Amino acid sequence: MPEGDSVYRLARRLDRQLTGHVVVRSQLRHPRLATADLAGREVLDHETHGKHLLTRFGPLGDEDGSDAGLTLHSHLRMDGEWSVTRPGRRLPGRIMHEVRLVLGLDDDRTVWGLRLHDLDLVRT
Repeated sequence: MPEGDSVYRLARRLDRQLTGHVVVRSQLRHPRLATADLAGREVLDHETHGKHLLTRFGPLGDEDGSDAGLTLHSHLRMDGEWSVTRPGRRLPGRIMHEVRLVLGLDDDRTVWGLRLHDLDLVRT
């Protein structure tokens, strides 16, 4: 069961692995977010507030400067987790139905969010 300190450690680990990388493909497997696309956005950082994990993405860099950055809010509750796999690797098929988030990165690694709760995407 994730506690506040383990969510903080997760945020630091994700910072080391993801910050500065650009998302090249994304899937948000949540009805409200199914059409959202994070491709082209740089991962800026991760913050925590208790068990809430905030993943910040930069703007797309539109010429008119109208695009804002985005923040993905997730809550791990009792069983949520994040995993980063090397290029060409996947999670076991038996848990693919638990995946709520898939981010392909510019270095061919994949970020997986499993059993994530309270997913939301807000302009920042």
